[in-house]
Amino acid sequence: MKTQTEVELDHAYLSLGLGVDAFVRSLTVNRGRPVCFLLGAGASLTSGMPSAERCIWDWKRDIFVSNNPTLRETVGELSLEGTRKRIQSWLDRQGHYPPAGSENEYSYFAETCYPSRTDRKSFFHAYVKKAVPHIGYRLIPLLVQAGLLRTIWTTNFDGLASRACSAADVVCVEIGMDSAIRTLRPPIEGELRVVSMHGDYRYDSLKNTVGELAEQDENFRTELSIELKDCDLVVLGYSGRDESIMSILRKVYSSPGETRLFWCGFGAEPPNEVSRLIAATRNNGREAFYVPTGGFDDTITRLSLSFLDAKHLGNAKEIIGSLSASQAPTKLFASPPIEPTTLFKSNAYPITCPSELFEAKLEFPADVRRGQWLQEKLSSIHACGVATRDGAFLYGNPRELQAALRHYLIGQIVRHAVSETDIGRDHRIRSLVRKGFLLSIKRHLSTHGTTARAWEKGSYESRKQNGKLYHIHHALRAEINVIAGRTLAVLMPEVVVYDSAGNLADLDTAKILQNQVYGYQHNNIFDRDLRHWVDRLVNIEIPGFDGGIFRIKKAPWYAGISEIGKRPLDENARRFVKQSGLVVNDMPLLFSSRSSNTEVKDIHPIRGLVTNRPWDFSLTSNGLAPQTDLAVICPAPDANVFSRFLYQLNERTTPPQTEQDYLLPYPGFTAAFGLPLVIPIPGDSGWQSINDNVEGDRLAAAKALAQRLCRALDNIRASTRPGAVTLIFVPSRWESLKVVQDPIESFNLHDYVKAYAARAGLSTQFLRAETVQSPQPCRVRWWLALALYAKALRTPWRLDCIDDETAYVGIGYSIDQGADNGSHILLGCSHLYSSRGEGLQFRLGRLENSIIKGRNPFMSEDDARRTGETIRQLFFDAKMKLPSRVVVHKRTRFTEEEQRGLCQGLDGVKNVELIEINIDESLRYLASKKTDRGMEPDTFPVPRGTTIILNGHSALVWVHGSALNIQNPKFRYYQGKRRIPAPLYIKRYIGQSDVMQVASEILGLSKMNWNHFDFYSQMPATLTSANSIAQVGSYLNAFGSAAYDYRLLI
Repeated sequence: MKTQTEVELDHAYLSLGLGVDAFVRSLTVNRGRPVCFLLGAGASLTSGMPSAERCIWDWKRDIFVSNNPTLRETVGELSLEGTRKRIQSWLDRQGHYPPAGSENEYSYFAETCYPSRTDRKSFFHAYVKKAVPHIGYRLIPLLVQAGLLRTIWTTNFDGLASRACSAADVVCVEIGMDSAIRTLRPPIEGELRVVSMHGDYRYDSLKNTVGELAEQDENFRTELSIELKDCDLVVLGYSGRDESIMSILRKVYSSPGETRLFWCGFGAEPPNEVSRLIAATRNNGREAFYVPTGGFDDTITRLSLSFLDAKHLGNAKEIIGSLSASQAPTKLFASPPIEPTTLFKSNAYPITCPSELFEAKLEFPADVRRGQWLQEKLSSIHACGVATRDGAFLYGNPRELQAALRHYLIGQIVRHAVSETDIGRDHRIRSLVRKGFLLSIKRHLSTHGTTARAWEKGSYESRKQNGKLYHIHHALRAEINVIAGRTLAVLMPEVVVYDSAGNLADLDTAKILQNQVYGYQHNNIFDRDLRHWVDRLVNIEIPGFDGGIFRIKKAPWYAGISEIGKRPLDENARRFVKQSGLVVNDMPLLFSSRSSNTEVKDIHPIRGLVTNRPWDFSLTSNGLAPQTDLAVICPAPDANVFSRFLYQLNERTTPPQTEQDYLLPYPGFTAAFGLPLVIPIPGDSGWQSINDNVEGDRLAAAKALAQRLCRALDNIRASTRPGAVTLIFVPSRWESLKVVQDPIESFNLHDYVKAYAARAGLSTQFLRAETVQSPQPCRVRWWLALALYAKALRTPWRLDCIDDETAYVGIGYSIDQGADNGSHILLGCSHLYSSRGEGLQFRLGRLENSIIKGRNPFMSEDDARRTGETIRQLFFDAKMKLPSRVVVHKRTRFTEEEQRGLCQGLDGVKNVELIEINIDESLRYLASKKTDRGMEPDTFPVPRGTTIILNGHSALVWVHGSALNIQNPKFRYYQGKRRIPAPLYIKRYIGQSDVMQVASEILGLSKMNWNHFDFYSQMPATLTSANSIAQVGSYLNAFGSAAYDYRLLI
């Protein structure tokens, strides 16, 4: 809980804050008013210099590792909360190190880790040598030339500001401790004074310790005090931890004056010392503001684009634009030159389409959904259309179209010729072709149908559901794709359900019955259902519109797949190959050996744990993390049932026969993970019983229940188990309170409590009554045990990475329904994964200028640049260097604005890969086997890892597919054992890596979701985590852009 002082500071902050846009306007409207900057370590972070906090943790780790050399690898990821907790726990046990967060941490650990001043200088030399001025520093010379800035006071000793000025031919007067007398030299217009208050690396002894920092040069103190009487002060990247500087500022702003203070911080709230300074300054009749920003680079970029005049503005835009020009031309996807060994048959058939369409300019009525409105207007004639920005593309008879749209037409309907190239380039034309094709099938075959699907009038079977009889009809859905320059009709056999009265069944019943049918639609059944339609459609002319025809060829497209260890296809089979592909090997996982401290590999997560140890087992064996503690929040009536369930986590259980092709027997938590699971009992301080009898309407009751859960979390945090993973039991009677949609407020109980716990650094796991009572105890115990181990900030396994210089980022979005239009999209972004597949940090941020296209949000160029800069900051915080390669995954396309902005923010990264990943809803391939009758569908689906090239920029990757049986490698395993698997559609917009590497990484990341215990997820963890965590975003956004360990939010 917050102290009274902290609460008072929160209230004070409401009047202290100033938006970054208002700050920029303030400096812009006051041209000619002198300004000076005070820069701290945060300004140099994205240029390659460590923040003060990062230095502290580097020194702590160095002390820890020098005393525990065998544990060096386990504390390699300093950005992980679990790593920091282990290091701090060891330091605390030694009894002579200051506690975490102490005011003197920086100077204490600097001097303790490196007692010699020479050693401290050498520590920073490694960073200074590699640091390169990033965008913020590169724009500063333009602000100097434009007359905004005349002096930079800085606690940094990296020389980045002077290096940026030198590169831009701006005179820079550098003042260090050996030349402090230069501060008496009056500023000259067009020059920049840079005063290094803690010394300049090149010339001075650096100030790091308490004693050194206290010895602030008197010339510096005097001149800073004088300058602040004439200049507004803008503070950037400085936390206020240096008392020698804060004392100067307190003294200057303790008396009345005209100059202003703008303290630009990273995050929503200022540190307490800064809040006090701003409040005291205001009490003395002066203007002072805290400005929450997205960091130094973003602030200087915004200021430059607003303040600079035409001449300098062009230079600024050129500098910003040059950041995205450093990427090499994108490399095309291609299969390696290996002979195909098998054929995979697709459901894509070459199609000839009508060679013309019509275009109409329309005046749409206000406040209508254009597509729906157009469909209604055309419903009485044989026609279809797709709405465009100012009209529509149409199929139909021109006279009938004219009559149907006559009141809304602007001018004449225009006829256009259409080529395959046009169909490939324009998704609107593909949509029109699809609609026209299905309507033409409906008319030609006398079926029922819409522009979405066609289905037969008669049923082929009947089934009962909830005591009622329903009738199942063959149906066909179609999509139009263009692959390798050929237009293809992708045919998807489906079913439509009618009730006994001849009406379409309700959606819930239809979904249940469709799933029953699709669940057994394996290769042979899918092929049979597909041929049911193909035999009636191929090699005939299907009349279209206004004399046009559709014609489907009989032979589908086949992919020639290369598999290691198999014989090449013969010439007869090879002539069918239209696409090329290969089966990419699954990426192994790394575990710790049972017999030594070495790493061992296994592609199966469960087998790797059972036959080895978790990857970070050395933390257990060395006593740094000897057990996993649990805490519990549970309504009193459910305590006995829930307690029995939890103690079963220490018992062995065997999977049913149907699951033994993947699932191994659960040996109990201790046997699986090598450490005890400490479970509280009802009545302990770690077992919080709550009263869940809440009153009021659903919204009031849900909020009251959430508050009781949060108070129980407070009690656990204050108890003897502050680091325990808290299990929250969710009985069935809470069902109506889980999600409440109210006209005034939407409330999600899980997300609210999860966000509250994350802000307090508590790991939580919600457990529903249905899970506790599951008829699959082996699966549930494996899943829960793994989740508890991971949420205890442990690492069960890592990826056997290709290199250590790659970072993976997932971008996901959520919508804050309560926000104003234009700022209601939360970017669930910057979930950074290391090259080993570990989720490092997660940061939320609001898109300021989101662009909605269709139903999807996209980033503006500025938003994308800020996102790229956030990724830089997160990676620097984790590794203190730029990766050579950053792979960004997103579920929507990367617009040109997003491509430019991300590359600008990631300037200096040699290889930026922007990859769109989605489940392909239509394309399916059937694995084949050779028989006496030729190539026939295999009984098992396409192998996991199959990758088929679509074109130079896109491919299909089967994350979901058949894999090796865990019991017998001669057999195969298909997760879920249901309908044939859908591939992932991947499209690369920028990047250099070959398709095998891209596919291999997606396969590996699909096994890094520690919140379930399947062999894999269908999507890589980058996207599953970014999208799911983004849903908690509305409850975290108000607390600023702090980074979180993602395990606190899953």
